[in-house]
Amino acid sequence: MHGERGPRTPGLKDLATRLPSWLLGAAVLATIAAYLPGLSGPLLLDDGANLESVFRYASGEGDWQAALAGSEASPTPRLVSMLSFLGNAASTGSSLYAMKATNLALHVSTGVVLFWFCLRLFELDPVLRARGPLAAALVTSAWMLLPIHVSTVLYLVQRMAQLSGLFTLLALVLYLESRRAAGTGRVRAARALLWVGVPGATVLAVLSKESGALAPLLCGVVHACYLQRAWPVARSRELQAFWTSYLFVPALLGISWLALEPDIVFAGYATRDFTLPQRLLTELRVLWDYVGAILLPQGARLGLVHDDFPASVGLLTPATTVLALLGWLAALAGALAGFRLGHRSVLVGVLLYLASHALESTVFPLELYFEHRNYLASAGVLIAVSGIVGWIAQALPAEVARERLARVACLALLAVIASYALATWLLAGYWRSEELIYRHALTAHPGSYRLRMEYGRLLATKGDVPGAMEQLDAAALANPPHAGSVELAKLFVECSSGRAIPPVRYANIASRPPRRITMTELGVLEGIALNQGGPGCQGVDLAALTDATRIWLERDAANAGGVANWRFRALHALLLAHANQLRPALREALAAWRDSGMRIERGIFAFQLAAAVGDRETCVTLLEDMRRRYRGRDPRVIEFLEHAEAQADADAAPHDAPGAH
Repeated sequence: MHGERGPRTPGLKDLATRLPSWLLGAAVLATIAAYLPGLSGPLLLDDGANLESVFRYASGEGDWQAALAGSEASPTPRLVSMLSFLGNAASTGSSLYAMKATNLALHVSTGVVLFWFCLRLFELDPVLRARGPLAAALVTSAWMLLPIHVSTVLYLVQRMAQLSGLFTLLALVLYLESRRAAGTGRVRAARALLWVGVPGATVLAVLSKESGALAPLLCGVVHACYLQRAWPVARSRELQAFWTSYLFVPALLGISWLALEPDIVFAGYATRDFTLPQRLLTELRVLWDYVGAILLPQGARLGLVHDDFPASVGLLTPATTVLALLGWLAALAGALAGFRLGHRSVLVGVLLYLASHALESTVFPLELYFEHRNYLASAGVLIAVSGIVGWIAQALPAEVARERLARVACLALLAVIASYALATWLLAGYWRSEELIYRHALTAHPGSYRLRMEYGRLLATKGDVPGAMEQLDAAALANPPHAGSVELAKLFVECSSGRAIPPVRYANIASRPPRRITMTELGVLEGIALNQGGPGCQGVDLAALTDATRIWLERDAANAGGVANWRFRALHALLLAHANQLRPALREALAAWRDSGMRIERGIFAFQLAAAVGDRETCVTLLEDMRRRYRGRDPRVIEFLEHAEAQADADAAPHDAPGAH
């Protein structure tokens, strides 16, 4: 019959509707495939130090309370992150593959939340609104496959940065959903999201990592760029009260805290190779370098460490410093100009990128360059790029030309995303082994002191003494101020390989202390100290070595509360004990116990030394402190405390008995 029609063929409109979900699904699968080669990789750098208590729990030797508070990455608790590691330990034991697979699952989950965020964000952009779902899918797909994120996803302890980014994005989404609900008259839902959901997600972000404290600032950026005149809440005073309590009061408290405790910022620079002004100038260049690494990644340049990035000592030294400053001023000016013309996503992208770096790339005395700082910030760069593409498309005079540009841009972005996927897959392949990681990284960073030191240590453990010494000589050339650290590493190579240790080695170690003890020096001394009394490291002059390491601790006194410092001090105490210098060992062990925040394992070591020298008063004090502070269920610790308490009671009994005197 002429009135009948066959099955309807899906048209361009249907395709446009389905394309975002297809693209997002393909990106998820591509992300999983790209990262699979690296899931079998090893622990790296400070993974072991920060997750030691988790692995003890996984092996049945520790309790979950100790593991929950076991991270040494920060003096503040990262309970959510440690809880996630505990979940791994409880379900899959100490399997590194399962832990890294969890990191990958979190990465994909963060991508899904980012898609949700971009959907809501682009609804508010008059330029991108028509193609908002497609733009959101493209941004999310690119973000999930960015090669710069390999060093976050596959570096196990950086799960903390992942979780902080995930919950920060969730806070942003919930804020947008709250305003959306208010605009459609769902006031009760809007209030619940605003007063419970947003602060709750922020707390989870902060308990994952301190950078989660930037969530209010990022929400403020979105509010200022998009929502001042959109989706008004029923009661504007209620929104003002929210911003006062959520952003302004915490910001004022934080600034006041820093003003009253300036050493939080300034003390750390005493042990850095750069000053505060130099760090601020350098970060102008670093932030542009990050942008280049995000948009135009070069696989060899990406990796664990970038300690060879040169610091700026002035606006013209190097000259690129002033160019970086002018570049940021131009970027902000251009984004503001676009904002006035209705292109809001450019400005919000730039501000989200800069605001995401407000803690780790400003005044605090952290290292100059780390890729994981871009885990959330990179989304801002991609959002800005999407806004620029929309701006260019709108500037074209004809609708047909705009449609053609949109198609060309979409195809070009898909090609870029495919290249990201390939680069990520190739880069993840190097993360199968520690040696591959270092060898690959050294092709782009031959002047990296840390890479040379770590690679030399690895070669020494494999018995390649000439190769280890070659790497250590290169490390000394790369960073002359750390020549003493190189000498300590050479001592480790010599003692672990059975070579005779020349006496000048100790003199060199003592005369060239590093400005700051880092995890690199800690790892070397750990290899020496823990192998005394066994076949692993022989022939060490313990008196000469402890004299040298004491000088190091005196040089690094300003950083006594730092993790590397107090762990180094504990190893110094262990070396003194091996040298039978028990009272000096006790003094150092007590200092490490204090500076570590009275960690139970440090207290046990100090107690054992106090008992060995017959210092009953110190034993009693330590026992009381450990009893008061310990709330765990580690059977070994409980057994130790019970035995020590019984012994203390037995020692006291004869003196307290009637007629004892």
